[in-house]
Amino acid sequence: MSTKPTSEQLQAKQLSQLHTQLLADIEALQEKEASLKAYETRLRSLVDRTGPVASAFQGAVAGESSPGDLAAAWDKFHRTQALFGAERRAFTDERMLFREQATALKQREEAVARREAWVERCEKEIAALAAATTPGPSLVSRRSLTTAPFLTVKQLFGRGN
Repeated sequence: MSTKPTSEQLQAKQLSQLHTQLLADIEALQEKEASLKAYETRLRSLVDRTGPVASAFQGAVAGESSPGDLAAAWDKFHRTQALFGAERRAFTDERMLFREQATALKQREEAVARREAWVERCEKEIAALAAATTPGPSLVSRRSLTTAPFLTVKQLFGRGN
C-alpha cells in the first residue's frame, strides 16, 4: 500500500475545498444582499420623509417631472439654503457676543478684585492709625463741666445706699 494519495483522491479533496469555499461565498453574498435590502428600506423611508422636494428632484433625475415642479423644488432648496445661512450667521454673531461678554465679565472681576484689595489696605491703615492714636487716660478722666456735678452726686448717693 502506498501512502501517496491518488489523483482521484486529490481531485475529490480539491472539489470539497472548492465546495466549502463556494458555500462560504454564497453565505457572504446573502448577508450582503440582506444588508443592502435593509439599507434600501432605510433610504426609501428617508425619501418618504423628505416630501415633495426630493420627489421632484428624483423625478427630474429620472426625467419624469415637469419643469415647473423642478423650478419650484429648486426655489424651495434655495430658500432653505438661505435660511440655513442666516441661522449660521446668527449663531456666529451670538458666539462672538458671548466671547465679548465673557471678556467684559473677566475684566469686571479683575476690577472688583483690585477694589477689594484697595479696601483691605485702607482698612489696615485705618486700624493701624486708630491703634496708634488711642486716647490716653487723661482724655477719659477729663469730664465736661455739665456732666461732672451729676456724676459726683451719683457716686455719692450710689455709695450711700
